[in-house]
Amino acid sequence: MHMGKKLLTVSFAIIGMSAFMTGCGKFGGDHGLSAKDPQNIMIWNYYNGAQAVAFDNMIEEFNSTVGREKGIVVTDESTGSIDDLKDAINASQNRKVGAKKLPNIVQCYKDMATGLDNEELLVDLDDYVSEEEKATFVDTYIEDGKLGKEREWKLFPVAKSTEVMMINKQKWDAFSAGTGVELDDLSTWEGVASTAEAYYEWSGGDAFFGRDAFANYMLVGSEQLGHPIFTKNEDGTASVQLDRETIYKLWVNYYIPYIRGYYVHVGNYRTDDIKLGKIIASVNSTAGAAYFPTEVSYDEGVPSKIGCIVLPVPNFRGTEPYITQQGADMAVLKGTEREEYASVVFLKWFTEAERNLQFAVQTDYLPVRKAANTREAIQKQLEMTDTNLGKVGQEVLLNAVEELSTSHLCTTVEFDKSYEVRTIIENAMIDQAKMDYDKIQEKMIEGMDRDTGSEPYETKAYFEDWMKNLQHRLDAVLTEE
Repeated sequence: MHMGKKLLTVSFAIIGMSAFMTGCGKFGGDHGLSAKDPQNIMIWNYYNGAQAVAFDNMIEEFNSTVGREKGIVVTDESTGSIDDLKDAINASQNRKVGAKKLPNIVQCYKDMATGLDNEELLVDLDDYVSEEEKATFVDTYIEDGKLGKEREWKLFPVAKSTEVMMINKQKWDAFSAGTGVELDDLSTWEGVASTAEAYYEWSGGDAFFGRDAFANYMLVGSEQLGHPIFTKNEDGTASVQLDRETIYKLWVNYYIPYIRGYYVHVGNYRTDDIKLGKIIASVNSTAGAAYFPTEVSYDEGVPSKIGCIVLPVPNFRGTEPYITQQGADMAVLKGTEREEYASVVFLKWFTEAERNLQFAVQTDYLPVRKAANTREAIQKQLEMTDTNLGKVGQEVLLNAVEELSTSHLCTTVEFDKSYEVRTIIENAMIDQAKMDYDKIQEKMIEGMDRDTGSEPYETKAYFEDWMKNLQHRLDAVLTEE
C-alpha cells in the first residue's frame, strides 16, 4: 500500500520535530537508548484489514528511520478482536499456562485500562510528555485518557472514531419516490421509527434499520435526554441509575419498531445486514465504514450495485445534538525507564499531525492532533494520499469530523465493573426484542395478525417488568465481590 509522503503544511513538520525536542518531561536525556543496542517494543492491538496494513506500514517506516537512529525496534501482534485482546491481557495478568508476557504497549478502552491501572501496571504519561506537546492534542482526547481519583493521564490517543448513518441509496431513492419521505425525516429517532414503519408498508414487510454498538444508543440517548445512566462519583466509583421516562422513550423508539419488524439485527454487524438486503439503513462506527457494501444480494440472490448516503446520527426530537466519541487508545505498561521512554517515542512519532492524517485517510479513523483534526486538513490529505477508502469512506471521514465539531461529545465513564455493566446495557433490550419478535412471528404463522400479536408486548406494564429486571441485573454486578 502506497502512503503519501508529502507534508501537509510546514507547521506539521514543526510539530513532528517538537515531539522529540520538548517531549522529554521531567527526565531528559536518551534514557539509555543506543542504536548499537536496540530496545525491542511489543504492541498488542486488534487492528484488522486495512487498519492492520496501515499500522504495520507505519511501524516499518518508524523502524527504518527514527527507530534505527535512536535504537528502538517496534513489533506488533493483532489478536483479531477487542474481546480476544481482553482475554489475552487477562491471561497474562493471571499468569495462565501458555499466556504470553504482557507487552510494552496495549491498545485498550477505558474500562479495560481501569483494570490494568488498578493493578498499578500503567505508566503516567505526564512523566514523558511535556505540557506544550499535550496542548497540541485535541483537549477532550487527552481528558478522556485520564483515570482514577487523581485523574492521571494513562491513555495515549492515537486514533478516534464516532458514528454515522449509512443508507442504501438505490433502495432509498425508490422508497422516497414512491412515498414522498425525505432524508430530513431521519434527523430524529422518532422520525427514523415512523420512516421505518412507512418502509415496512411500502416494501411489503421488509425491515428498514439496525444499529451497531447498541449501548451507544442507550448511553448517548439517556445523556441527551438529561438523565445519564452512569454518574461518576468523587471516590472514583459510579452510580447506575435508570430514569423510567428516559428509558421508556428509548424503548418506544427501538424495542417497539423492532418487534413490529421495522428494525432487525441478523449478522454480526449491520453492514452485513445491508449486504444481505435485510435492511437499507444503519448506524455504525466511522471506523467500520469501509465494510459498507458496494453490492447487495436480495432474496432473488442476484447482486445489485448500490451507492451510499451518509448522514449524521439521529437525535431525539427537541434536544441538542449528542454524539459518541470513541476509539481505543494506547496504554504504556510499566517496565524499565528505557522501555517506557522508547514506547512513548513511538507513540509521539505515530501521532505527529501529518503522519496521523495519513493513517486516518487509510482507515477511516479520525486524527488526534488539533492541527490535523479539521475538515480542511483531512480534505487536503485525501487529495495528496493514495487511499483505499473510496468515495464513501472519504465522505464518512469528512462528515464525522463535522459531527464532532458541532455536537456534545459523550465519552466512556470508567469504573470498577464498567465493562460488565456496559455489556448488559448492550444486550438487554436487543435480546428481549429478538426473543419477543420471534414469539410474534410464531403467532402470525398460526394466523394471528401482527397488531394483535404485538399487543401484549407493547404495554407499559411489560416495559416496567423488563426495566426492573435490568436494574436488578445491573445492581447484582455492581455489588458482587
